Amino acid sequence: MANSKDFAVKGLVETGDAVVETLGTATNGTIDLSTGNYFKVTSTEDMSFSFINPAETQTFQVELTGGRKPFELLAWNLIDESRDFASSLGSSYGFFLKPDGRVLYMTSLGADVIAQTSESAAEDAFYLGAFSTSIAAADKVSHTNPMGIAFKPDGTEFYVGISNSATLTQYTLTTAWDIRTATSGDTFTLSASTCRALQFKSDGSVFFQLDGNNTLRKYTMTTAWDITTASADGTFSYDSDIATYNPGAGITGAFVSTDGAIMVAYDSDPRGIRYNLSTAFDLSTATLDYYCEGSLHNSNDPFGLYFNDAGTEITFIYDSELWRFEVFGDCEVTYPSTVQWQGGSAPEVTKADQVSLLTFTTADGGQTYNGYVSSTNLKAGLSDV
Repeated sequence: MANSKDFAVKGLVETGDAVVETLGTATNGTIDLSTGNYFKVTSTEDMSFSFINPAETQTFQVELTGGRKPFELLAWNLIDESRDFASSLGSSYGFFLKPDGRVLYMTSLGADVIAQTSESAAEDAFYLGAFSTSIAAADKVSHTNPMGIAFKPDGTEFYVGISNSATLTQYTLTTAWDIRTATSGDTFTLSASTCRALQFKSDGSVFFQLDGNNTLRKYTMTTAWDITTASADGTFSYDSDIATYNPGAGITGAFVSTDGAIMVAYDSDPRGIRYNLSTAFDLSTATLDYYCEGSLHNSNDPFGLYFNDAGTEITFIYDSELWRFEVFGDCEVTYPSTVQWQGGSAPEVTKADQVSLLTFTTADGGQTYNGYVSSTNLKAGLSDV
């Protein structure tokens, strides 16, 4: 949108002579008007604009790019899906993706195994359709009724919870990320049976278990990644919200954001649920943000729940197939109450990956501003004026 030419705002705001464009400083929505008259802002979360250090008379423009609000469940877009693993694994309810997106690990109740399968380096990372469904016996580890699975970030250990039991097992791998080199080690007795989902905090100090009774359970370890040092450290029951918003459903997937501030889940319909945690990773501080009215997908009883680190992609498993979706929300932006908008109201939300150009002018040193929408919701890269 910005260019090297002088510009003058015409029509809506008469400025007289041409104005030399100077790119100014904007930090987290705070626009320092002493630094320029053209500002580029990308909303990566809900934000509020403020204008500081205005001149007595000043016109300036804001190029606002809509960001993707992470860990939202209000907008879904299918990216890709895997082939059906039923022929080689039977009923599969848990999975884990290696961080580089090249190796997939799955747990199979039907075959009582944990399996790994790779994709070709020629394929795009995380492309689910590239994972082979022909899994050799050597790429499987026997384990009774496995469900939830999680790996240590360096790939040297993984953890497996099972169905209809409270046992969590820790495996050690002599070759990172290669389960063919795994040996079973310590076990830990969970506070409840069934592990529909298993997730570890990135530093190994905490893990979460989604049990078979709509409850997410937190455990804290005094020694990172050592489950023998774990102790129960709080629970969160979804029963009350299910009873209110979708009676008869059950929770089949849950995930806590990497910063511990957001918890998402989905029920058996599946309908998404989002919570905010006022204290990071503390389940007792969770409050409901929303319970989606519509189903996320046309399948019932999906299992597993994996978000990418950015919180903008989600993967789950259903009927022995994996599905990956782009998920995000539009970031809300609020403006100073001193802005008087043409037409009487602030502009609509700038949608994710789109651009709006806003023009402001003050003639009283920033006590009031007139605001105008020069263009709105243009595709990024096509917004030069």
